[in-house]
Amino acid sequence: MTEVILYILTGLLLAGCTVTDLRRRAVWWPACALAGAAGVLLHLLVPGLSVWESLAGLMAGAAALAVSAACRGALGAGDGLVIGACGCLLGLAAAVEIFCTALVLAGGYALYLLLHCRAQRSRQFAFIPFMLAGYAAYVAAVWAG
Repeated sequence: MTEVILYILTGLLLAGCTVTDLRRRAVWWPACALAGAAGVLLHLLVPGLSVWESLAGLMAGAAALAVSAACRGALGAGDGLVIGACGCLLGLAAAVEIFCTALVLAGGYALYLLLHCRAQRSRQFAFIPFMLAGYAAYVAAVWAG
């Protein structure tokens, strides 16, 4: 039951952040902070869940923020916050899997833009919708067994 709550919270976080990322090109950081805190608390209070896995997931977000700083914003800071919140909720392995799936999907979209829409290489687009799609693929794979 606790895992279902974690999946629902993650889905709500990604859906809300997708809307704000598409509309305003920004992420509402309090939602990420609340989701991350809820993930750590649930992992602390529920037997069978590891708080260390939750904190390791937070480190995935910290790594994404470091990449964002090193690459001068090629990956937005808000994306790093969302990755960290997902990591707090689902753990490191799930956060990395969702992020890698999102990278593949976003790369395919960027290739489409370059080849068919003649977009410039410097064109930016929202990344969190691809995280939501990666999350949907992750949940489908988990529930399929």
